[in-house]
Amino acid sequence: MLTSPPTHRRELRDFGLFVLLFGALAAETFLLPQARAVRPWVEGESIPILGLIENEDEPLDATQVLDEGFPDRPPALAVPFERSSGLDVFFSALKDVESQERTQAVRVLHFGDSTIAADGIPGVVRAQLQERFGDAGIGYVPVRVDTHWVYRPGLQRDATGDWQTWNLTRGGAPQQRYGLAGMLSRSSGIARVEMSMKRPDGTLDAFDSLELHVLHQPGGGELSLRTPTGLRQTISTASEVMRDEWVVVDLPSNTKKLHLHTAGDGPVTVFGVSLEKSGPGVVWDTLGVAGSSIGSMARQDEQHLKASVAAREPSLIIYQTGGNALGYDSFRVGDGLAYKKRYLEIFKRMRAGAPDASCLIVGPLDQGKRKRGQVFSHPEIPRMIALQRAAAVESDCAFWDARAVMGGEGGYPRWMKHEPSLTWTDLMHLSQEGSELVGQRLVDAIRVAYAEWEHSKMAVQSKVQP
Repeated sequence: MLTSPPTHRRELRDFGLFVLLFGALAAETFLLPQARAVRPWVEGESIPILGLIENEDEPLDATQVLDEGFPDRPPALAVPFERSSGLDVFFSALKDVESQERTQAVRVLHFGDSTIAADGIPGVVRAQLQERFGDAGIGYVPVRVDTHWVYRPGLQRDATGDWQTWNLTRGGAPQQRYGLAGMLSRSSGIARVEMSMKRPDGTLDAFDSLELHVLHQPGGGELSLRTPTGLRQTISTASEVMRDEWVVVDLPSNTKKLHLHTAGDGPVTVFGVSLEKSGPGVVWDTLGVAGSSIGSMARQDEQHLKASVAAREPSLIIYQTGGNALGYDSFRVGDGLAYKKRYLEIFKRMRAGAPDASCLIVGPLDQGKRKRGQVFSHPEIPRMIALQRAAAVESDCAFWDARAVMGGEGGYPRWMKHEPSLTWTDLMHLSQEGSELVGQRLVDAIRVAYAEWEHSKMAVQSKVQP
């Protein structure tokens, strides 16, 4: 039966009253701070109703165009270095390798937190730079680890016996010495570790030299080095005074496994070992520990850290951290300048052992924050980036905005929705695929900046030639 006109008018009036009442209640949530949780819309969300028809895969704005010389790697954007002159020493070393004027390895120390602790980003950079400039080996690694804090794909450690291990994040080591990789192991009894490196094709990698970083101390015990290729060497760690020692050992050719044995005749403390190959090439040390920050780096004895860096003779020092410091009072209170001051102090300590090396600060990746069931970019990340960018300027170092690689604001939720997802559900970390994509972009930035450096060098040479 058709509705009569009066009834229809009454229904329209009732609907209108409902809309007005609903609008009044919705407006009241914006007037009362305690009603914020039930507001129908907050800044950053899609507009109600219209949000239902928005295209979730809307392309990035026109300002995010790929820079010339960068390959297309969606959804990762091309981000060049800022102040790339801070990489001149590193680039000069690479050029010397290419021109066969250098026989020493070009070493890079890449410090950081969980962003690099699983070697996702550094692993890509290492592999591609070694392919171009030469493979100079595995680099510096701790001899025994808890994989909750550090993980190096392919590196096999078979440890047995009486070992104790401390890391930089948790602290608690007998002395404030944690080695370059932020992790040390000690045995007072009989113990052993067998180390080898498996290539992507399943075969074992070979190395022909090592540098063993140990602690000499009163009453120190003996540590034996053995290889299936015939090495038999025993090192005494006994000393009248406590001191660091780097023991350099030439290995028989085609060595693929290293055995370390303690005899149980006294405490033996091992910070790490660097496994390298003779000849020029690149060594990229991944020195990340999950949960690390400027606070944990402050646990390192300054002279120990300085001597450890100096022993590696790096051409480049990188620091990539920040996400774990978002809750620091020094960062949250005021303008954050107290955080920047402390950051600069720690970074200065890291560079003290190689003050002439190139330096690079890598800003934090985007992180997510869940609000009302939706994921947004963490609102404090931009300020962290600004403070670290300023620290790079004051340190005369290059800077790389890793968050910009993810597209800046909204990067984390975009990468989270990507198929396959490029993030973890913890709203802090990238998946292995996401980390490798950022690593590719870091390689891109190095290649482009290196090419520009070569071009500028050739231009200067052409001007001075008669």
